[in-house]
Amino acid sequence: MSERGSFVTEYMCGKCFDAARNLFFGDPVDSGSLLPVEICGSIIAGKIKSSWEGGEIFIMEELLKKLSPLLCHEVRVAVLAEDGEKIITAKPFDTPQ
Repeated sequence: MSERGSFVTEYMCGKCFDAARNLFFGDPVDSGSLLPVEICGSIIAGKIKSSWEGGEIFIMEELLKKLSPLLCHEVRVAVLAEDGEKIITAKPFDTPQ
């Protein structure tokens, strides 16, 4: 069964937006899982899909782990999955722990 959902980021500064855009439009966790679009040059939204229940949230959590070290501000992403929803926060950090 295919699970389909949607996601949207909050407004981001230019540096955080560039980092998110490069990652979201680049090579996400599973190529083809994300179908992103830019909104007003500061927000990214789109479709997110997986092949298992809850996979949309898992995919976004994994993607945001890659995004965190590239950020200068916290960035929240809302995921509306086929089965549930979650707001995930990517927090910047200087040195991986």
